[in-house]
Amino acid sequence: MAWVGEAVAATEAAAPLRSTLHALAAAAAALPLVSLPVRAGQIEETKMGLNLFSYQERDGRIGVLSPTAWVQAPVARDLDFEARMTFDSVAGASPQFVSNEGGAIVHTLSSASIREWRKEAMFKATRWLDDDSLSLGADVSSEHDYLSQTLSADARFDFLNKNVTWAIGASVTGDAISFTGFPDVHEKRLSRGIFTGITQILAPTDVLQSNLAFTGGKGYFDDHYEYTLSFLGRRVFLHRDRRPDTRHSLSWLTRWKHYVPALGAAVGLDYRYYRDSWGIRSHMAELSWHQPLSTIWSVRPELRYYTQSAASFYSATIASSSGVGSSDTRLAAFGALTLAVNLSARFGDRDTLEIGAGRYVQRASWRFGAGSADLPRFDAAYALLGWTRAF
Repeated sequence: MAWVGEAVAATEAAAPLRSTLHALAAAAAALPLVSLPVRAGQIEETKMGLNLFSYQERDGRIGVLSPTAWVQAPVARDLDFEARMTFDSVAGASPQFVSNEGGAIVHTLSSASIREWRKEAMFKATRWLDDDSLSLGADVSSEHDYLSQTLSADARFDFLNKNVTWAIGASVTGDAISFTGFPDVHEKRLSRGIFTGITQILAPTDVLQSNLAFTGGKGYFDDHYEYTLSFLGRRVFLHRDRRPDTRHSLSWLTRWKHYVPALGAAVGLDYRYYRDSWGIRSHMAELSWHQPLSTIWSVRPELRYYTQSAASFYSATIASSSGVGSSDTRLAAFGALTLAVNLSARFGDRDTLEIGAGRYVQRASWRFGAGSADLPRFDAAYALLGWTRAF
């Protein structure tokens, strides 16, 4: 199953007014979601699907309900088309400021319930040249105060009787950011990314994949709605979230899949390393098992561990009213565990049903090394339901 934000660390900096959705991403980027099917070759039949994703943080914080509709189809002999539409509804209370007024670090949520809506549309066309392919894609995501537009291209080439596949691609994303209550303030950000990867069949029972991705961004990365109130002796500092105006990241993902003939099952092991110019270093390891239960049902339990260091400018107290600094907990040092179980069922040759549930738990003490001592506990749960029909 595909992963959301595969080449981006779970702590990707939130853009202004997207803080609620990125608070979701900080936890949910580590979770398996129902997504567009991953194919190894040209689409041979039309498929469409409906997915419903529900996410809830503990203590009545952010909750998300996200329906998605998608379709993929061959539109000509050597041309495939894919499209996806997503609508997110986000409600709850989000982190607003951090203060040490009483001597201890307190993370305060917004007092009023918030509500956000996000719409996203993705389109992709793939031209096949024998076994090789060239794809062009576009993605548009919009909120009342945020617009993100992405153009992408990738190519895939088969070698050695299709035992080796090389992929290379690039993307460019432009973000336009505005602020509720500040109608005259508008910010922008431009990000460019490249990736390359190799997939190799090692044996009839083993497949290895390794991808390397680089992203460079310049522009506005701050979260205008978060601030830090620091009491240091007799001095009080009110600092609005401010981050560097550039961010460069490198992500390396390696996956190994092994088929166990005696059990009719498959085991998967994934590892991802991430680093960026803000000082964040992260590691992710995941173990999964896919086991058929009958001719219809199969089950896939998954266990994932994630650990990251803090950004160089992260602090729960900031002794300044200006300059770079952030108390956003997504930039802190912590570790996290995700446990998920997914059930899938095939009804005939046309319909597939998928049901999943998972739990994400984050603690500073679970980091491989020292975590941020001021970091509060964070727990979230999710559920998903997906249906696919082939025509």
